[in-house]
Amino acid sequence: MIRQLFLAIAIGFACSEACTINFGQMRKNEPIFLYNTNNNINSFMIPNGNSMTLSSGTQFLIDCGQGRKFNIPNQNIQQLQVSCENNAFMIGNQLVQSVDNFECMDARNSPVVRIQKTQSICGDDGLIYNVGFHVQNGNSQNFIQVLQSCFDEQSKSVFYVKSNIFGQVDRSGSPDFSINNGVWTDGKVVPSNFFEVKSVKSAFSTKQFHRGHYAPNADYPFAQHRRATFQYFNMGPMEARFNGKDWSQLESYVRKLVKHHGQTATVFTGGFVYNSQSALASKNRPINILNQNPQGNKVMMPGNQVKTILVPDLFWKIINIGNQGVAIFMFNDTTITQQNFCQNLCQKYFCCNVNEFISGTDGIKGNFNWPHDAYVGQNLGMIPE
Repeated sequence: MIRQLFLAIAIGFACSEACTINFGQMRKNEPIFLYNTNNNINSFMIPNGNSMTLSSGTQFLIDCGQGRKFNIPNQNIQQLQVSCENNAFMIGNQLVQSVDNFECMDARNSPVVRIQKTQSICGDDGLIYNVGFHVQNGNSQNFIQVLQSCFDEQSKSVFYVKSNIFGQVDRSGSPDFSINNGVWTDGKVVPSNFFEVKSVKSAFSTKQFHRGHYAPNADYPFAQHRRATFQYFNMGPMEARFNGKDWSQLESYVRKLVKHHGQTATVFTGGFVYNSQSALASKNRPINILNQNPQGNKVMMPGNQVKTILVPDLFWKIINIGNQGVAIFMFNDTTITQQNFCQNLCQKYFCCNVNEFISGTDGIKGNFNWPHDAYVGQNLGMIPE
């Protein structure tokens, strides 16, 4: 009887063995992994290090995103429903030992990234646009968000982008892929032809300005996440040297900072154009635009109508982990070496208490609609710059 009891316990332990997904090196056409709890597809699966351990019975999806299929010969499959079963994976009625190496077909001609317009007001009377993926869920679709953009259709300006950096993830590799069509809008999100790719590329492709990313693709641990950053809802005009050197170094420092804390950080990245009446306007020399009709801090768009993108004077990041955070910022005009709207806590960069930064910049932006989750109570522990 005792022997039978021990045998039953042993079988019970064996049946509840966990499953491990080894994500390994990042691959260009890797699928996305999503939790599927009671048919509720609600979030990306984020590993600890470069692997993830799942308890027996955990259900999840492996998906290539709308418009893409798995690279499986003679099969037309977009999504795999998987469950962890006794140290293996059940796909349909087939038990497999690993799900590490599935790949999707090349996405160069498939609009896998989607933009979802909301009516939530933000910034200087902009609206929130969600950037992510549509995932099939039975007869309906779920929208899985990667980042949010606070964007204004009238000024064609991005006020800020909300994104994440996963400090607990450690994945090597940087897939070499290009996005031929840099924006998808799910219908007429932007009513004019302002975001036509040729027009936008022409405006930004000057010797002076780069299409700077607010949320850089290197912040994300999966290739599909990185694809979502290649949207004009995530870009602003940055002076070439600033974008290629100073801002790039700051982005690298922020990733190291979050990695040091080993947790998921919520990051807000934005840009400010000084009001001509602000106290700091005198410190900012106008940025000269290489265009036959320059108008102050604007990039002139080609076409019959005068269309412009405002060029921010200052780019900023708020990095929050739990109830701790820090605001770090730099000037697009690299000749500016001083600021006076918050107490500087760093040596190489301008950085300060988040709430003090928000209060101090109110003198620049006036009634700026800050996201409620940008405010935090304590300063984030810093690392050497």
